[in-house]
Amino acid sequence: MTNINAQDINAQEFNAQDFTAVILAAGLGKRMKSDLPKVLFPLCGRTLIEHVVDHARQAGFEKIVVVVGHGADQVKA
Repeated sequence: MTNINAQDINAQEFNAQDFTAVILAAGLGKRMKSDLPKVLFPLCGRTLIEHVVDHARQAGFEKIVVVVGHGADQVKA
């Protein structure tokens, strides 16, 4: 695996298809005072995770990995 620094990436040469987006979705949401995983909170009619995945796709990422923890079964559904 090659290490790449942000300074080494020329924005014009960046191709999201060559990379995998990793979305960290393991938060407890304790400060939101809810048993619902943080990424499942609604925002403008969609969950937070839906917004993040959509933005990753719009950025050109074809491979997306979502790291889940608390409430993993709910997030996977």
